[in-house]
Amino acid sequence: MTDAGSDFETLSLSSSGGISTLWLNRPERRNAFSPKMATELVVALAELADDSEVRVVVLRGSGGQFCSGGDLAGDGVEAEPDDRTAGEVTRDFMSGIYGPSILALHHFPKPVIAAVEGIAAGAGMNLALACDVVYAAEGARFCEIFVRRSLTLDCGGSWLLPRLVGLHKAKELAMFGEWIDARDAERLGIVADIFGSEDFDSHLAERASRLVALPPLALAEIKRALNPSFSRTIEEALDAEASAQGLLCETDDFKEAMRAFFEKRDAIFRGR
Repeated sequence: MTDAGSDFETLSLSSSGGISTLWLNRPERRNAFSPKMATELVVALAELADDSEVRVVVLRGSGGQFCSGGDLAGDGVEAEPDDRTAGEVTRDFMSGIYGPSILALHHFPKPVIAAVEGIAAGAGMNLALACDVVYAAEGARFCEIFVRRSLTLDCGGSWLLPRLVGLHKAKELAMFGEWIDARDAERLGIVADIFGSEDFDSHLAERASRLVALPPLALAEIKRALNPSFSRTIEEALDAEASAQGLLCETDDFKEAMRAFFEKRDAIFRGR
């Protein structure tokens, strides 16, 4: 196991067996998503993307809570005094700091699992939605809480949420700002599965380990194909699929998969 937690102030990172667990680590603030945390998340994901030993990332919150939402104050990135209004500062933080962190998750070339315990509110909920799969512990709760603060959705929520639950349900969740529990989130397609709190870690490890055993190049292409699926025409999708299959069929992993199929054994994928 490697531990890079000391490299960050707001995150903690540990890796073992091809799985890196990236902890949001501000438990005293229920892991509120500060500008510093957003900046460090971009750096951490870039390092994990370049680490060939890492196959899967699990995003979690310390202290039994996932993320209580955005925190523009907290331990934020210090800005030089200037003549900008509060609104201009907020806009620049959202577009220049928070936005890149969501894009880093969205475009990350490996599977990312959001493991939600406790609350995922506002930016915290949308941080989870930006991951590839969301698993929740019993008792987890979700809320697009922005309207209660006289704000609109941010951190990608206006793009992510309708794609998961449909436009009108997304409007209801955002306009009322009501809390939903893990069961309702699962029913709506926000959560893939719910695990009991006592065996949450073991279920997460099992799901992540299954992804580790799968071909990483194919997983990256699957993610790359599905992310823009709502904005592509069928013709564009078919063209992208053909190009990706052409690349994958020349890889060592594809050849290993074919050998394993005919030899009736499990394939061993090396990402080549």
